[in-house]
Amino acid sequence: MKVKAYVGSAWYRDCDPFMSVAFNPERKRYNTRDKASLKLERLALQSAADDWSGCDSGETKRAYLDSVCTSGVFLEESVTLTDEQFDDFSKQGYCYFEGL
Repeated sequence: MKVKAYVGSAWYRDCDPFMSVAFNPERKRYNTRDKASLKLERLALQSAADDWSGCDSGETKRAYLDSVCTSGVFLEESVTLTDEQFDDFSKQGYCYFEGL
């Protein structure tokens, strides 16, 4: 299924993206670039905090979180989603996808 969506990615410095997210611009909570960007940052930091809890990198949590980068989001006219991703996109207003 193809949808119009705000899309963005997150990664650790010097690494490939570890998440790409599509946000439904028809949902009030993600209907602006700023709202979708803020949610992308929150999702990325939560994922990094979870990763930090499960690893023995020797880094402080703050240093680990500081290494997270995001692309911000941009409006893409045609994002291809699977049926499962489309269900999440419709119900919760965003979904993870292989993309950017």
